[in-house]
Amino acid sequence: MRICFVALEILGPFTGGGIATALAGQAEHHAREHEVTVLYVHPDLDPDEAPRWEEYYAARNIRFVRAEFDTFYPRDNIQKRAFAVKEYLQARDGDFDVIFFHDYLGLGYYTALTRQLGLGFAGTRLGTVVHGPSEWARTLNMVGTEAEDITLYEMERKQAEYSDFVVAPSQHILDWCAEQGWTLPADTRAISNILPDRLDLHTGLRQGDLVTGIDEVAYFGRLEIRKGFFTFLDAVKYLHKNRLTLPKKITFLGALCTNSDRNSASTVLEYAQDWDCEIQFLNNCDHEAAIRYLVNNRPLTVVPSMDESFGLTAYECLSFGVPTLFSNRGALATLPAAPERDALLVEPRANQLARRIAEALDKGMVIGAVAGTHLRAGEAWDRLLSDLSAPAAPVEPWGKTVSIDDLTRRSVGEADVPAPAQAPAPAQAPAPAPAEPLVSVILVHHNRPTTLAAALASVLAQTWRNLEVIVVDDGSRSQDFRAAEALVAEAGDSRVQLHRQENRYLGAARNFGVSHARGDYFLFMDDDNFALPNEVETFVKVAVATGADVLNTVSRLFRTAGDDRLVYDLYLPVGPSLPLALFGNTYGDANALVSRGIFERVGGFTEEYAQGCEDYEFFNRAFMSGARMQLVPELVFDYRADDESMMKELNSGKYIINQLRGVAPLFDSHRLLDLAQMRGIMRVGFFTAVEREYVYWNEQSVERRRHADLEAQLSSLRYRPNSPEACELVVKLLAAYGRVREALAFMERNGITPDDTLLRQMHTLLARHERRGQNVGRQRNAVTNGAFEFWSLGTRHEGVDPYQYIANDWLIPSSRRRGALIASQERDNALFPLTRSRTATYLRLDNARPDPEGYCFLAQRMMDVGRLMENEIDLSLLARSSYPGPLNVFLRVTYEHGTEEFDDVWPTRQAWINESWQIVDLRFDLSSYQLDTTSETAFVSLFVKVPTAEIATMDLTDVVVLPHGDGASMEPYIRENERQRAERRMFPAGRDARFTPMGERNLRVDLPPAQAGKLSALTAVHVRSTAVLALADGDFLELTVHSAERRPDPDAPETRSYIHVVVDREVGQIGTAMEDFMIVTNYLSG
Repeated sequence: MRICFVALEILGPFTGGGIATALAGQAEHHAREHEVTVLYVHPDLDPDEAPRWEEYYAARNIRFVRAEFDTFYPRDNIQKRAFAVKEYLQARDGDFDVIFFHDYLGLGYYTALTRQLGLGFAGTRLGTVVHGPSEWARTLNMVGTEAEDITLYEMERKQAEYSDFVVAPSQHILDWCAEQGWTLPADTRAISNILPDRLDLHTGLRQGDLVTGIDEVAYFGRLEIRKGFFTFLDAVKYLHKNRLTLPKKITFLGALCTNSDRNSASTVLEYAQDWDCEIQFLNNCDHEAAIRYLVNNRPLTVVPSMDESFGLTAYECLSFGVPTLFSNRGALATLPAAPERDALLVEPRANQLARRIAEALDKGMVIGAVAGTHLRAGEAWDRLLSDLSAPAAPVEPWGKTVSIDDLTRRSVGEADVPAPAQAPAPAQAPAPAPAEPLVSVILVHHNRPTTLAAALASVLAQTWRNLEVIVVDDGSRSQDFRAAEALVAEAGDSRVQLHRQENRYLGAARNFGVSHARGDYFLFMDDDNFALPNEVETFVKVAVATGADVLNTVSRLFRTAGDDRLVYDLYLPVGPSLPLALFGNTYGDANALVSRGIFERVGGFTEEYAQGCEDYEFFNRAFMSGARMQLVPELVFDYRADDESMMKELNSGKYIINQLRGVAPLFDSHRLLDLAQMRGIMRVGFFTAVEREYVYWNEQSVERRRHADLEAQLSSLRYRPNSPEACELVVKLLAAYGRVREALAFMERNGITPDDTLLRQMHTLLARHERRGQNVGRQRNAVTNGAFEFWSLGTRHEGVDPYQYIANDWLIPSSRRRGALIASQERDNALFPLTRSRTATYLRLDNARPDPEGYCFLAQRMMDVGRLMENEIDLSLLARSSYPGPLNVFLRVTYEHGTEEFDDVWPTRQAWINESWQIVDLRFDLSSYQLDTTSETAFVSLFVKVPTAEIATMDLTDVVVLPHGDGASMEPYIRENERQRAERRMFPAGRDARFTPMGERNLRVDLPPAQAGKLSALTAVHVRSTAVLALADGDFLELTVHSAERRPDPDAPETRSYIHVVVDREVGQIGTAMEDFMIVTNYLSG
């Protein structure tokens, strides 16, 4: 037999996946005895790559063909892809005895419809292999449903229903189709998938063997909800939380996916912050590489799917002797053979899966085998082809239409569904049409005699001769009507009539034309469209063969350039569908064939003036009245879509009005929908309603993640989660979480050429820490700052809070295995993200995500232990924040530089800061703490808590640490230049300053000479408190100072300056400030 497989996916040009693997296995099996062609229709296959796969499959006795479609195919959507397949195969009609389609994306819909309507493929059997409809997968993945998804559902369903036979890899998925109300053909079978016979691989383990010493767990499958991705992550989280056995390595063997707009790699890394094990992503392995990895490494392979139509990943593991634990959902439960079946299956719940993983790691995992029924699948496929080898019976198109009666027959619990307020007239089989029915072409004209000439000529050139043409002039200008009269006269054809009415618009004009028509069928046409010669003949052939009352069709869209028609696109409706009709005109254009009987039953078109969608409304009314409708998938007319067309006029500013007119007949149709259809519509409504709220909360979620910038970039690639661009971001995210080795390995596996600076930094850091003997073999720690620049390795200390890591030269302020801002002990602010202003540099803490247990290192001073116990510690710094909020600082005492000897004493102090720079003075008293008096020296380390939720950013600079109390000395606690630097940068001011009124609550403030001498052109003034004045008359006055700024003295602008302030009240006399009320600093905003 000559067999063709139409494939969007197949192993080789497509790296993996269930459909690709199953199709390759089936094609290779049939190629042993039959002539097999694979028609590969994926648009991303480079033409230069095609010869490679032609040779590859030729070695397997298979002809591989890369389909070359016309110019419409690159303008890809679901309908165009399927229609291009139909056109390609129709041009080669007769080349194949059997054509197999997979259900995914409905590639065979228009082809199957063409065969059922008797328009082609008379000697070919068409079959659909139902691997798992998109709606089934979308529901399990909890993906939002849109109207386009219902289009896809209808195409996949109708493809299966119009096929000559249907095969599914399990009865489970056929049962799902039945539950959705699908009417599958009589020849419907469940036949297991066949693995490609190309891998001479096996672990050497046999059924019943016990594998022990497992130290790696591999998740096998796409990283998406349906495959149990979150169940697996929660299971590992359960292991960690309950201190059960964790593997040394966790491998994710499958393509990265997007779950709720988040890349699955990002989700893994957030979960894995606390996991003390290596994380590995094998996201771009082809089928052979994936199996080879499992065979060579023998990890405990987990397939925790929520549902499967077959479960090829689990089937492959069983076939190649890989230790496997997989879900008992769907068809997976049928795969393993007894007696190991119960040992391999697990309920896909996190706690149960975790306990089974821990048991396998502790005690070992038994090897299973494939059940015998699946091993005999080849025989079942051979029986199918044997049955199909008999001559194909002629197709009987009669009744291959869609009507409202079909929906009510499908309805579940029909007796419980209330009757509609006005039940549609019962559908009756129409009387047989005449052998050569008369067709009345209703051609409406308005002010376009030039386009009318071409339209009329195309109608008169029809191959169907038994027709009449009713030209209706809908109130054209006088000169245009006269031109139309001349055209009709020039035609010289007695079949053409011209009738005129006042301008009443399309609905009324078409009704007016019907009133003068004698035909058994009416074909409605606009004066700017163009009928191909076989249009009427094709319509009549299908109408007579099927008994259809209304036939629509597909069309080409064209623009005009002079006398030329330039076809530039396709219009491809799906055909009659009540669920789809709620969202738009799914039937087709008004250029449709309508029987006289149904036209009269419906009452013709409604006659609203200056509104469109009268055709959409008519088709809905016809459908609800019981009309038998169908789509003719043949290009039989061209639709004008340039700037002068009616479509442009009606859609301009009237889209909602027109659509409401069209959909109005369906507002009460919910009573006639079956439950499966209603569910799809409800899903569209639900996700549409919550979309705005979802977008808001998703944006908030991204902003609050630890590495918000990287997360936002990954989120923007949600539709290409496994692309090279997304993989480059995953590298950065791995490194940002401190997993440098994993980042380097991921780059190598994905062929990523990284940024030279980033790669050099990672290699340098790795080499540095590998040279340090004290860190060899210790737990790797994730340390990074917000600028994504540095990483470190450290030693973990359990149970020490709020930081658990110390390594040479580093203090790592993190209570968990998560990155945090860090600084070198040797050089203050060495690794903080620093912001530069015109005068200095300051530290900025950015609250990308609040961390209630995160602190960053601020400063460290070495002190004598004895003196430390006798004295308090003073901390002074300059600080500001984006919003008013708390600044929390804690102190810790360690004894030997770079070791884990420290006392868990950490008194905390708090100050309140705001948007203006201000001095923060904090004092720590250690007298109540027990310190190790056997040590001579200690290190006092100060940490500042990361900004809280109230503060977006916090800026810090000029940190001074001093001992305080009797006998305290400066050395070795602080460098003198540090104090001098701080004093030059900032100082409190205002005490003894002279206030002089300047009117309207403005005051001039002249500082004392010692303070005034520090003012410069770059100084800024920040109000710290209210000002208390001693007035000239002896009274006291408290003022609230709203603003303060330095101004040059008009009398000596080059040498002197003063402070100008605005206060809350008028001051009538000169006064002197009693205390400092402001800070003067030359530290300006960056």
